[in-house]
Amino acid sequence: MPPWGRRLLAWLGFAAPLYGIYLLLVDQAPLPELVAGLVAAGLASLATVLSGLAGRVSLSVEPRWLLRMLPAPWWMARDSVLVALSALRRQPPRGRFRTLASPSAGGDSPRDVGRRVVVKAAGSAGPNMYVLGGDPDTKLLLVHELLPRGDRTTIDVVERAG
Repeated sequence: MPPWGRRLLAWLGFAAPLYGIYLLLVDQAPLPELVAGLVAAGLASLATVLSGLAGRVSLSVEPRWLLRMLPAPWWMARDSVLVALSALRRQPPRGRFRTLASPSAGGDSPRDVGRRVVVKAAGSAGPNMYVLGGDPDTKLLLVHELLPRGDRTTIDVVERAG
């Protein structure tokens, strides 16, 4: 396949899911809304492909990692309820910083970068936890939890995808 063909496939590979997400989120679907979403998805995808051409971003994402992200809407809903209940009870949050072991915190290959993107997205999927960054030497991620929990994190779920 010629290089322009791979770039076109990459553009479509980014634009189609972005537009799909937009369609899931849009409340109404008159033609101007559909066109606006299509243009926004196309421009975001174009920026992604162009940044890859510039050599600034080169990543490879495996489908099994994305499959591990399917419960993300559940994580967001669960964390939203937890944070909302805490606010309704007028309990001040006792947030904390925490380090989590993450083999994906290191490496410079496109696969390593792609995995890091997916893991950080999983860790920041809900309002209760946010990934601040990672240390490639110690293979640790620094996260902030608004309401600390001791159970398995969303990062653990994605990291198991290896």
